[in-house]
Amino acid sequence: MNTPDWKIEAQDKAEELTKQLIQLTNAYGSEDSVTEGILRAITTEHNTLQQSFWRAMQGVIAGYSEHKYVDLRNQASVDMCKAMNEALNGQYLPFV
Repeated sequence: MNTPDWKIEAQDKAEELTKQLIQLTNAYGSEDSVTEGILRAITTEHNTLQQSFWRAMQGVIAGYSEHKYVDLRNQASVDMCKAMNEALNGQYLPFV
């Protein structure tokens, strides 16, 4: 089954934007500024879009909790995502 072009474009755009976001955190001490920027962007969007964003992040957390390439540099992040995924326990975020 072929993936529709719009899905491929969305995946490519999400990957590109995520890489840019990751690079913003590459400067020591920038995490607070990045956090504030992300929070401001999320909370100023329409409530339905906020929920859609968190539904996507729930998928990211679930996927990252199964990440196989782990060492001391990312072990705590994978462990955190495992704990979050367990705590979410299939929490459903409806599209309203």
